[in-house]
Amino acid sequence: MKQKISYDEFEDYHLICKLYFISAEYGGRETQCFSNYRGQFFYHYNDAGTDWLARYIFAEEPVLPGMSVLAKVTLGGSVVDLAADRGMPAGRQMAIREGARVVAVGVIERSKFDYINRA
Repeated sequence: MKQKISYDEFEDYHLICKLYFISAEYGGRETQCFSNYRGQFFYHYNDAGTDWLARYIFAEEPVLPGMSVLAKVTLGGSVVDLAADRGMPAGRQMAIREGARVVAVGVIERSKFDYINRA
């Protein structure tokens, strides 16, 4: 099932990201995942990376290891306030983690917090 993701439509989403899910042979996921996936959002602020909860809605399902996909991201917890204060501009890299393992890497395509990092 395909969902159409519009770059102009944010609704309740904070980011639109292009993600690549790392295959199992390189330490990524071994199984597929679907929309409403709740991986840890990893973003770099002030030389320290931090994980936050996030919810991902994928343009294509299922997302298999080794696949690239466009996704809408809803951030959870304190990262929303931090992003509003410091910015989270398009073009910056991010990752999705499951515990200590990085399972996906990506680039922010659109952001509600798209202004220069003030920190």
